Amino acid sequence: MCKPDSVFIENKEKKPVEWWVNGKYFGWAIGLKHYYTKTTNQVIIKYYYDYDTTYVFIKSKPEVFLKQEGFLCPWSVNKGFVSFSTADSLSSFFWQLSNEKVFEPKPKLTKPGLVSFVYCSPKQCEWQQELETKDTCPEIRNCFLPNSFSPNNDGLNDTYKIECENLIEFEIRIFNRWGEQIFYTKNPNEEWDGTFKDTKCPLGLYLTTIKVTYPLGMELYKTEIKKISLNLIR
Repeated sequence: MCKPDSVFIENKEKKPVEWWVNGKYFGWAIGLKHYYTKTTNQVIIKYYYDYDTTYVFIKSKPEVFLKQEGFLCPWSVNKGFVSFSTADSLSSFFWQLSNEKVFEPKPKLTKPGLVSFVYCSPKQCEWQQELETKDTCPEIRNCFLPNSFSPNNDGLNDTYKIECENLIEFEIRIFNRWGEQIFYTKNPNEEWDGTFKDTKCPLGLYLTTIKVTYPLGMELYKTEIKKISLNLIR
């Protein structure tokens, strides 16, 4: 048996006999239907001075652990995945993801929800376990985005620079009040000195857009676009 269940055992001689299951007496009958829950169950039948013993075994269920790995975020390009681990032998297995059967050991996830893992032992017993997967987004490190600078050659905040760490991509654009782009770079180490075509820009607010892409590990990344009003003062 693969799990606790009711089993009917009958005396092959079709005669009433006395029945014991795991030491408990059940009286006289030709056969006995009993619900077995133990791994090993001893069944004794007695006909006056004659005894016969048989055993009912429930096969042990392999111990399997399921877990969700990686990140499962709406903005992730490469999704997280589910995996299993076990010290026992499995003859076959598959994942049930929505309405799809997946036979890979670590299938990728496309959305959160309930997934099932169906597996068989070498003795051909089938079991099923479930895992509730959830949105898991890592903490994103924010860039430091100053909203003002003063290019007056006093040695303090004379240039405008974004401070970020470990970026995959970087892009900054600065526009004047007429929508003209006056500064652009993809180099995070390049600074703006407050000039355009070698001419000092007037005081005031400048629309600035910053596009950054962060590495998140597990081959994942996030791209953010931020807009700020940069105040140029002297």
